[in-house]
Amino acid sequence: MSIPILTPSHVFGLKSDVSNNIFFIDEQTIIYPSGTQIIIYNIEQKTQRFLSIFEGDGMTSMNVNPSNGLAAVAVKGERPAIIICDLRTLKKKKILQPPDTIQAKEFISVTFSTDGKHVLAQSAGPDCFRSTNNFNSEVHQMSCNPFDVNTQICITGASLYRIFKFTEGIFKLFHQQKPERTLLCHSYISDVRVISGSDDGHILIFEGGDLLHEFAYTSHRNLNSSLLTIAVISSGVLIGTSNGLCVQFEKTDDATLYKKVKEYYTDDSSVGTIAVGFSEDMAVCTLQNSQIFLVLLDSDSSKGDEIRCDRLTQPFHHGQVVGMDTCARKPLLATCGSDKSVRIWNIIENIVEVVKYFDDEPQSIAMHPSGLYVLVGFNDSLKLLNVLIDDIRPYWSANIRGCRECRFSHGGQYFASVYGSTINVHSTWSFESICTLKGHQGKVRSINWSQDDSRLVTCGMDGALIDWNIRTSKREGDLTLKSKGHVFASATYTSDSKYLYAVASDSVIREISIEGHVLREFTTKIPFTQPTSKGTIRTIKYPFSTDCQLDYVEQSCHSAAITRLRISFDDQYLFSCSEDGSVWLYRIQDREVPRGGNREKDWTYSDEILVTKSDLKDNVRVMNEFKEKVEDLKLENDDQLRLKDLNYTEKLREITEKYLTEIEGLKQLTFSIKQERENNDSKHNKELGQSKFLNRREIKEIDQNFKSKMEAESEKYEALYTRMQELQQQWEAQVKDTELYHNQKVTDASVYYRQKLEDKQNEISELKSKLTKQNLEFTNMLGEVEEDTETEIIQIQHGFESKLREERHSLGVIRTENNEMRKKFETLTREIEDHKIGLNKMFTEERRIHSIIKGLEKDIVGMQERDDTILDKEKRIYDLKKKNQELEKFKFVLDYKIMELKKQIEPREKDIISLSLQIKDMDEELLSYHKSHGDLDTVIQDLSLKLQAVDREALCEKWRAREIRSTVRRVHTDVKELYKFLKSSNNLELKRHLVNIFKRYETIDHEPSRPPRDQIVSVSKSENTYESILHEEEIESLRKREHLEGTVATLQQKINKTEEAQHRDNLRIMKEHVTLLHEINTLRKDLKSTNFRTLKLMEPLNGVKRNGLKTMVALSPIQHNEDTLKGKLDDNLNMNISA
Repeated sequence: MSIPILTPSHVFGLKSDVSNNIFFIDEQTIIYPSGTQIIIYNIEQKTQRFLSIFEGDGMTSMNVNPSNGLAAVAVKGERPAIIICDLRTLKKKKILQPPDTIQAKEFISVTFSTDGKHVLAQSAGPDCFRSTNNFNSEVHQMSCNPFDVNTQICITGASLYRIFKFTEGIFKLFHQQKPERTLLCHSYISDVRVISGSDDGHILIFEGGDLLHEFAYTSHRNLNSSLLTIAVISSGVLIGTSNGLCVQFEKTDDATLYKKVKEYYTDDSSVGTIAVGFSEDMAVCTLQNSQIFLVLLDSDSSKGDEIRCDRLTQPFHHGQVVGMDTCARKPLLATCGSDKSVRIWNIIENIVEVVKYFDDEPQSIAMHPSGLYVLVGFNDSLKLLNVLIDDIRPYWSANIRGCRECRFSHGGQYFASVYGSTINVHSTWSFESICTLKGHQGKVRSINWSQDDSRLVTCGMDGALIDWNIRTSKREGDLTLKSKGHVFASATYTSDSKYLYAVASDSVIREISIEGHVLREFTTKIPFTQPTSKGTIRTIKYPFSTDCQLDYVEQSCHSAAITRLRISFDDQYLFSCSEDGSVWLYRIQDREVPRGGNREKDWTYSDEILVTKSDLKDNVRVMNEFKEKVEDLKLENDDQLRLKDLNYTEKLREITEKYLTEIEGLKQLTFSIKQERENNDSKHNKELGQSKFLNRREIKEIDQNFKSKMEAESEKYEALYTRMQELQQQWEAQVKDTELYHNQKVTDASVYYRQKLEDKQNEISELKSKLTKQNLEFTNMLGEVEEDTETEIIQIQHGFESKLREERHSLGVIRTENNEMRKKFETLTREIEDHKIGLNKMFTEERRIHSIIKGLEKDIVGMQERDDTILDKEKRIYDLKKKNQELEKFKFVLDYKIMELKKQIEPREKDIISLSLQIKDMDEELLSYHKSHGDLDTVIQDLSLKLQAVDREALCEKWRAREIRSTVRRVHTDVKELYKFLKSSNNLELKRHLVNIFKRYETIDHEPSRPPRDQIVSVSKSENTYESILHEEEIESLRKREHLEGTVATLQQKINKTEEAQHRDNLRIMKEHVTLLHEINTLRKDLKSTNFRTLKLMEPLNGVKRNGLKTMVALSPIQHNEDTLKGKLDDNLNMNISA
């Protein structure tokens, strides 16, 4: 026996969490995702085709290229991928994956390039990569420019607007803007313009990288609506909002660029994607509540502000589908979901017949075999509902709370419902309680009836399976799983009710007898709850083989856990529903033995429906009224037809007479036209003969003139040719002389500059050796100074500690002495404090010396940086040599061109003129070549001057180091002398010496900037650098010039920016002033109206004049304040305009 094959027949549902989830393939076919399948839906024929996408953990984005019939689908997972599918053959062509270094888990946007040969994808966090570019902010959309042949993409998101171009194998940033709003969607409207929508309802139009225009969209439904999607049409754009509106904007020629034309209302949900048909007469849009609507763009909006749109497909579930059941007498399927709705589907016509919304969320549903009743379990009750032709109405209700499972018996006379761990069985016709079954320790998750409706099998969360007898209300058998943590998922009877088959979470199918004994076990590698949790259905060959090996085939259509499975009464269809909100219909093929035995094939579904008596009376009454109206309309139409026949016969007679007269007139005209044509032909023949004779005579004269001119031109050509040969010989001699002269100059310059470079390199090496020696000396000096200071500090501390010990000892001995000893003690303590002050001064002096040493170290580092600049200049000299070689190559190319031109000389005057012009151009190029040589000479001179300036700076640095060393030595000697005074304990001398040291070093510049001229000359004479000192002022002037040019450029940029900002501020202030003036005018009108009303009210009272005068006096300061305010505003406006 073969394994049954499941082929998808139809699906009710849309995967709304996929970005760009609907497209037009042609004028009558659309494509959208549902579960793990891509649905290709024909609008006219209402048929579906399927393309399976089972890779990854679900689809995240898609895009279609109708020109080559390809679709790109992005799936998420540990390794996200992009699947390229062929929509013609419904096969996959390629699977593209990012490199292993990318840590992204999904792609949020996919698009094709303009030529359709490449696919571009934008990933989500944590990397947010696209080729080589990363983003810190949240990205919402990426699109490719359809007007640009070169790949150009635009990316928008939270305060993000960037345009990239694909050049040299990578994406390079072309434009960037950081708007203050979050851009949720965008689309190209031209090759340089992009229109974008924000989360606060603003529409932004960018041109290149600049914001061209911005305006806000408001609707009367919701002022704060977000703009979620944009579709471009030839006349403008279509924008989808968060309140279910599709708004059409048309292009304008004024500054606003776009204006709102129509508003199409779909549903109270956000618009996800808009796709426009190829003829642009209609569009389709998907909503976040998984609905698809048709938008007719040529509809008339004169009846109201909004145009209501119709559904393109059936109304789908939004959210989880928690319950499903079918019946035997009708081709109906009942479902209920978390969107608080109950829906009745027709599986033959693939339509929804009835939709009913409730206040409470339904938990379970069961359908009567007749298809006329539905049993629905809610959180607070269990209700039996009548399925009418266009409604579902409650008929009976029971206080059974939280019923998550209910089933009708096969005959329809009973129904069972679950309340926690209790099963209640009721009569369908009398609603009496047949029995109450209690035996489970946990909640019951599955119930099934036997074929004869005498038994009931239940599975619970406690791991128990119980077979109940309905007549006796007792157990026939039970079975409990021994392994902990595993429970039975479901159980069913065989057709003869002799055996039970149960599936459990331990991946075992058990064949159980009526007494509750396990006869056989069939194991699989995957638990049976796991495939359904991933949206997979497994079909297994039945009856099972004796070797306990299961053969099965898997089918994956859902993208989330499957909640219910049902089979039709004739075993031809399988139905499944899932947490992703979709309902799938499968056709079962190659099924040899149907469930319940062989049945006759010639039975048909019933056409019975339930209608209430009041509805039937209303329908009969309406039908009678319509019949009367039809009869009246028939009589009226007959009378109107008779009148029209009479009118038309009269009109036909008049028209025939008119046409006969016109035909006679036309005959006369044709006769006269023929005569005129014969006359014209004779005239034309005569004129042709005369013109031929004249043309022949002119041709002879032209031939004679041409021959004479050719002879003269040939003589001129021979003379010019001889002249050209003479000029060519002269030019060749000049070229040879210039080549010899140029070669001599180049050799002389190269020898001269090589010698100079060698000399400079020798000088630099000597300077480096000297610097190393000076660094060694400096480090040695630092070590000696640090050692001396440490030893001195230790000695001073030891001396003071010994003194303190002696004083403490003397204090302990002489505490009992008189006041004189106390005075001596106070004097000693004062001396100690003075010594401490002296120590602190010494510490501060030591810190100052350390800071001087650090400054010297920084100067040494600066000298190393100057060495680096010298190396850079040497590189520039080497580059100039390379340029010289390239010029020589260019000369060789010019010589080759000259040889080719000599060969191409032909005996024509135009060629001679062109060659003479080329010779002039070559002369100009030679002149420019000599000029470039002169420029290079000047550049080399500038470089030599800069080298001389560097030498002078090195001499200055040497002089500074020598001066600093001398000051450090003098400080060292002075500190030693201070130490002698400390030992002698002569405070006055110590103080005087410290004051002298302070005055001596107070006037010294610790960082000398420049040595005297005589010392520079003495040093430069020893090192042959006197010429460099003389050119120092010129180099400094060049540096100042470069610095000033840079500052002028920066200041010019700042001035331009400030002018632009000032211009914007002026425009903003002008707009504010205009609004303020408008408000002041409105306030004045209000004041005048109030004054007029007060005067009218006060006329009947006594003292009208007195009161009127008081009111005028009271209102005069208000008017004065208004005038002053207006004057100030006018002054500010004039000042801004003048600015």
